[in-house]
Amino acid sequence: MRNVVRYLKPSKLLPGLEVVPTIGFVETRPSIGDSNLVAYDIAAAYGAKHAWLPVPAIVETLEQQQQARALPLVRDVVKTMEKANIIMMGVWPVNSENYLVKRGVVLPQQLVNLQALQPVGDINHWFFDATGRFINDLLQPPPYYLTGLEIPLLSERVHQERIKVILVAGGSPSYIPVISALLKAGIVNILITDHVTAECLKIDRQ
Repeated sequence: MRNVVRYLKPSKLLPGLEVVPTIGFVETRPSIGDSNLVAYDIAAAYGAKHAWLPVPAIVETLEQQQQARALPLVRDVVKTMEKANIIMMGVWPVNSENYLVKRGVVLPQQLVNLQALQPVGDINHWFFDATGRFINDLLQPPPYYLTGLEIPLLSERVHQERIKVILVAGGSPSYIPVISALLKAGIVNILITDHVTAECLKIDRQ
């Protein structure tokens, strides 16, 4: 997503545009992947409006999720997400989720249970398998709760509301099964990647 910002070349300003992050970010220091800064930079490039999502992306309980989403600042941003007609998001292939344990997000046994469902990638910490099925909520209780956009609900919005969902995927063979799964899930209709990955994906789907 940072590369998207780096290569933006707006042809005109869009003062009526409103840009918000789809995932919260709260750290002691900003980072290159700070969703709030990415959204802010996109808005600034187009002379658009912007709002922060100053809330942790991951919380431990359903009550914490509901409390976070009920905060006035967060509530308004979530409403904007839910009515957005263009959504852009990045995706990561699953190599090792040990960072979730190291950061204390999940317990080792929860990680084992998650890995047993064979995730191939994640968007905003929503894990999905090779068929495009999102698996967080298949575990009861879920290993954690997310405060941002409900990614699994995008499929219905793509088909019923005709929104544009842009997937930004890295250029690498490791992204082929990840992109294929999301196309099967029907939650994206625009893909940004490199030409080599796109060609491999085309061959893979034939």
